[in-house]
Amino acid sequence: MAKISKSVRKWRGKQKPGAIMKPSTFNRIARKAAKRYGSKKRGEAAAGRAYWLTAMAKYRKKRKK
Repeated sequence: MAKISKSVRKWRGKQKPGAIMKPSTFNRIARKAAKRYGSKKRGEAAAGRAYWLTAMAKYRKKRKK
């Protein structure tokens, strides 16, 4: 995965909890990925990647406005 820029991390820090991805969504992704890959650790990694991809997309969308 690409490096997360400082500006994206700073912007994410200012967001309200759940603004990027709800905890229930993160848990659902992690659970399904763990079932698919057979490992809880890999499931959490997949959910983390989904979280950061979502954060970067929302950041880019905000920047275009």
